Amino acid sequence: MKKNILFFTLGLSVSFILAFNVFNPNKQAEVNEYEGKLIFSDCQPTNKNYEIVGEEKLGTLYNGMSYQTLKKKLVKKTQKSSIQFDGIILEDDGTGQNFKGILIKFK
Repeated sequence: MKKNILFFTLGLSVSFILAFNVFNPNKQAEVNEYEGKLIFSDCQPTNKNYEIVGEEKLGTLYNGMSYQTLKKKLVKKTQKSSIQFDGIILEDDGTGQNFKGILIKFK
């Protein structure tokens, strides 16, 4: 009897730990799609089952553009390449002047 209670308590504890670590609502988001590509701006996919298949640098040429214009230019530029990808992680160098798109493909 004590053994059953111990296993039940242990199982319940593990369930709560996993529920709060895996299903943390603060670490999930819905990402917008533009022209069939997922755009991750200042974030990473919560699904870590992806590989980086390329990178497209925009540089300072696009400094001062709106986010919408920057996104359109980046998607247009990446679609000219022959790389097959599912999404783009949009990043800057911390200064807000040099932008790059990391091309990812989900497995």
